[in-house]
Amino acid sequence: MKNSDVIREVSLQTFHIDEVAETYQHPERFGLTIVDDPDLDIELYHDYVAETGMTQTEAAELFEEMMSRLRANLPLFSGDNIFYFMQKSHYFLHLAHDVKPDEFIARCRERVERRATLGADATLAPSRDLRVVELPFSHTETRTKLAHPLARAIQPDFLTGRYVENRVAEAERALGTIAPKRRALAYDGDSAEFAELALDGKRVLEAIAKRGTLGELLDGQSGASRAALERFGGELHRLGLLHLPHAKASTSARSPSAAATTTL
Repeated sequence: MKNSDVIREVSLQTFHIDEVAETYQHPERFGLTIVDDPDLDIELYHDYVAETGMTQTEAAELFEEMMSRLRANLPLFSGDNIFYFMQKSHYFLHLAHDVKPDEFIARCRERVERRATLGADATLAPSRDLRVVELPFSHTETRTKLAHPLARAIQPDFLTGRYVENRVAEAERALGTIAPKRRALAYDGDSAEFAELALDGKRVLEAIAKRGTLGELLDGQSGASRAALERFGGELHRLGLLHLPHAKASTSARSPSAAATTTL
């Protein structure tokens, strides 16, 4: 964080053991016990128990803590677009096209700053690729809970595929349950953005689509009602669900983002 102005790239990962590693071939040398499941035959990596140091869960929790700090403090990690900070191929493609690291970081920063300035406009309209579905639970809360390291006890890790039966009770105690909450998940195929909305927000978005533009919906509204619709229209614009006519074909976001939440 102290050197965020000169850091150009970060690779962060927790320790994994594969079958060609010395740690797998001779675990006793490293104070490890390999946890294998003979019924699994497609494991890429193997779980382990270490005599000293952090457990795998503790390491995963530290990883999440470090990632949250990186997102908050490094321009390279800024924004909500997954390809801007997780997919190395995306970054390398920019470099291969002679985009220098400083320029790439500037693009990341500009994307976040530009989106923050977006607001309401009478010509705003949803794209033809907009899709909205109702859900019985919050998509955002579900994603957050499933991202917790303990969630592997009820959602096997894709690298190991191991179902940790004795951790289910611990996960349930620590994570709790998600209360039912009727929400809507919107996906805009033009900007490739996901956003979670309250059902009132869904109805406003559908009303804008039916009328054609935000301005058409605002006609006839006045006072607090009009002001609320304008504020919400600006929020839908920042979420990538409403577009200006000239911006539909040149949006800067072209990959799935973490779901955002807004309410009306």
